[in-house]
Amino acid sequence: SSSSIDAQPRWHLPALPHPGCLPPRTMSDDKDYEPVGVSAGGSKVSTHSAADAQVVAGPSATSLGVKVNSESQFPALPAQHSNGARDMRAPSGPLALLQAYDSALKRRPLQTKLLTAACVNAASELLSRRFTRSEAGLPSLVRQMVIGIGLTAVVHRWYEEIEKVFASWSNDATGTVVAKTAVQMLVLEPFLASLYVSAKKLLSGERDILAGVRANVAKLTFAAWSVWGPTAIVQYRFVPVDYRNLVNNVVNLFYTIYLIGTTSGKSS
Repeated sequence: SSSSIDAQPRWHLPALPHPGCLPPRTMSDDKDYEPVGVSAGGSKVSTHSAADAQVVAGPSATSLGVKVNSESQFPALPAQHSNGARDMRAPSGPLALLQAYDSALKRRPLQTKLLTAACVNAASELLSRRFTRSEAGLPSLVRQMVIGIGLTAVVHRWYEEIEKVFASWSNDATGTVVAKTAVQMLVLEPFLASLYVSAKKLLSGERDILAGVRANVAKLTFAAWSVWGPTAIVQYRFVPVDYRNLVNNVVNLFYTIYLIGTTSGKSS
């Protein structure tokens, strides 16, 4: 009957968001509707306004301490739209290659450096054949790639250790740069020259390794000083540790041509 319906208490639909996330609700926000099929004067249903059902946005990634930007040294460049808006687009061309290389260098630094050295030394071998008009085959190409990988592994470790030795020195000071360069010229370069000659003879099946080192180490060391001395000054002053092998590879592309010609007994 109508009287029994009127005696029933009112009821409310539950609000979806957590109560603590919403502002206090007033009585004016509630609206009453009569259920379908109930006669006039029956119990009414109370609902809340749409504002109560709005989902509150969660905290941003920045507020949670999540870093969403790439750590690459070659970030995407902002593009300009016709309406004046700017967005971040992936770079193209040489910049895209640099960004890809930088990303690989951060994920696998040693492996990336070794692979780069193998490619650079292979290019040096091919260029040396053109300059010296030699007809060396695949074994010499593979041999040069293996030598490049070995030398790069040594240089990679060298840069890590020399930074530890001079950790208490100021990196920007001229004295630090000169000291690091002097140590490299007196310690590393003679060792690399000896290692190059020994590895080349060993991989070529030659047995006169010691005689080859004695005949070439002084000449190769002096040549290294003229090339790698200025390079080392620039490296220790301006280039971060992770990118020094990359700079070395650029210089080494041409310097290895000289090494191949000198140790092969042929002039360019």
